[in-house]
Amino acid sequence: MVIPKSLYHIVRQRARFRCEYCHYPELLSSAPLSIDHIQPFIQNARRQWIAGQLHPPKDDPQQEISET
Repeated sequence: MVIPKSLYHIVRQRARFRCEYCHYPELLSSAPLSIDHIQPFIQNARRQWIAGQLHPPKDDPQQEISET
């Protein structure tokens, strides 16, 4: 899944650069935090982001950050 770069920055700033589950600072993490996402599946809106949270990185090869 491609994450728009603008959304990635908004979520990071909103989270104050901390994990939104355990509040661990990204600065002290060994890797950049990832975004956990929630997308609606009703009304054919699969591309619309509803929410995002920062969390420790998972082995998710599909998560990319788009330059758009």
